[in-house]
Amino acid sequence: MFIFGQSLGGANAIAAVAKKDFPQIRAIVAEGAFYSYRTQALDMMVATTREKIGDVPCLSLHLWPISFLTVTDSYSPGEHIQQISPIPILLIHCLQDSIVSYQHSERLYEAAKEPKQLWLINGCSHIEVFTEAQSDSGYRQKLVQFFIDSRKEAY
Repeated sequence: MFIFGQSLGGANAIAAVAKKDFPQIRAIVAEGAFYSYRTQALDMMVATTREKIGDVPCLSLHLWPISFLTVTDSYSPGEHIQQISPIPILLIHCLQDSIVSYQHSERLYEAAKEPKQLWLINGCSHIEVFTEAQSDSGYRQKLVQFFIDSRKEAY
């Protein structure tokens, strides 16, 4: 069994696979996933506030308590990703993603144990590359190859 999730689906997949309830899972791919619910909520509040009223000095410091008090991190992928090992994980993120910053995948990659891969793709936005048939990134081929290679692994 292979798991593929995008955005919130990728974040939820990481937390679910970490529970190890399904021993038949051989690999997981998370595209455009965020590191934590609170961090993503804060990022979105800052972006929305800047869009509405402009740049405010130390804006994230003013908004952080709201994200902390209103959003839980109980099932955040950053808290669970280290438990996925030895199941291989491929994290994919578009560098121009304006919904979930690619730094979230970088943080997830740093927190994950081996085997892990990080693929940052230039020239696309949030979860766009999967649906772009003309994409020259080799996305679908790399995705299929990752699953083929992971199928060979035995845990």
